[in-house]
Amino acid sequence: MSTMAWCSGMLLGVMAMTAHVTPVVADPILMTRVRGVDGRAAALLDEALWRSSTFQQLVAQLSASDLIVYVSRTVLDGTLRGALRFVGAGADGGRFLLVELNDALGNGLDAPSDRLAGIATLAHELHHALEVADADTVQDSESFEAFYAEAGRGSRPDVVDTEAAQLAGEQVYFEMTGRKQQ
Repeated sequence: MSTMAWCSGMLLGVMAMTAHVTPVVADPILMTRVRGVDGRAAALLDEALWRSSTFQQLVAQLSASDLIVYVSRTVLDGTLRGALRFVGAGADGGRFLLVELNDALGNGLDAPSDRLAGIATLAHELHHALEVADADTVQDSESFEAFYAEAGRGSRPDVVDTEAAQLAGEQVYFEMTGRKQQ
């Protein structure tokens, strides 16, 4: 068999295997507003986009905002799974946020169960980013803190959360596991 025939056969085989797969993110512009700071964070984003329509919607909504959200896998103190931080605002009015995912819990987001939890946490934090996108008054760290002091509820002295972000994380988790949300 010639190399050309073998390559054509391989291409047809790959096309047949992927014919039922619908591209999740056909438009790379969706990923310009939500960015992994390295390959490992970007891989987690890619997996989340591939596995969850709710996650796709969160990213699409962020792509229509003035925010740029960076995603980092890092070590956070204690049992905190994730955090959202205000980084700054540009001269053009664009705002920058950082989602930090705790890479120290469990197997460091690399075991399948830890990846599911990590992606659900990422969805949770991206929902918080949408809350910030809707709050034009959030222009610096102080106004970010003030916004969540008013909009969120504290479960611990150092943690402020919203019910909507919790629901977004749960929805993504249930989509990825195939379980029904209660």
